[in-house]
Order: sequence, then structure tokens, then C-alpha cells
Amino acid sequence: MRLHDPYHMALSALAGFVGEGRFGAGMPLVVTTLARELGLSPTPVREALARLAGEGVIDHWPGRGYFAPGLAASDIVELYDYHRRLVLWAIDAPAAAGLGSGGRTARRPHRAGLRRCCRAVGKQGANARSAPGRGLSSSSSRG
Repeated sequence: MRLHDPYHMALSALAGFVGEGRFGAGMPLVVTTLARELGLSPTPVREALARLAGEGVIDHWPGRGYFAPGLAASDIVELYDYHRRLVLWAIDAPAAAGLGSGGRTARRPHRAGLRRCCRAVGKQGANARSAPGRGLSSSSSRG
């Protein structure tokens, strides 16, 4: 393997871009734009994209082109679950750290409301995961 040939340069750069999260979910990967940015001709960039698609790193839609990997419904549910956990942690962190309310007792009802809201969202997420066809649709699947 030659490390300085155009194909491997394109492959390395594009794999790095995907790994860094540079491309938004479902973003089209335009061969000519990427080739210009990398200072390469379109052919090695196209070949590198084909290989990454073959490995499942990016998506290829025949007749439409190459695309950054998208988010499945289960990924979105998982992200909301992480968000819910972070919000609950942020609500409870000052109390756990021994920080008093500092005379802000009016905020306590809001904390209780936020906890209830987060728990309700968590239950909806669990329902979406356990009942196919309910909650988030999986119409974003590609083949």
C-alpha cells in the first residue's frame, strides 16, 4: 500500500472526516466538492467513497450518490434518553453537592416538574423501543 497515492490519501481523509463527525446526518457527499477540497481528481475520491460505502461507514443510494450516515429511530430514542439523564443529573447535582437553595425556594417546584417531565419522556422512549410501529417511525431506513 502506497501511503501517498491519491486513492489512499482520499480514503484516509474521508474516513477521518466521518470519524470526526464533520458531515451532518444524511448529508450528501459530493465527489467534485470533496475532490476540490482535498486537491485530488474526482476518480480517487469516488473510489474511496465506494469503499467506505462497502464497509458500511457511509451510505450509498444508487442513482443518487453518497451520503453521511443517518440516524435511525433507535439512535434518536437513545439520544433523548441521554438528554433526559443529563437533565435529571443537572437538576439533582446542586443538592448532591451540598449546595443549598441560597434562598431560592421558589425554584423547587420547577425541579419537581422537570423531574416528572423527564420521567414521562423516559417512559415514552421505553414504549417506542418496545413497541415497533409506535413512537418514532423507522421510515428513515435505507437500503
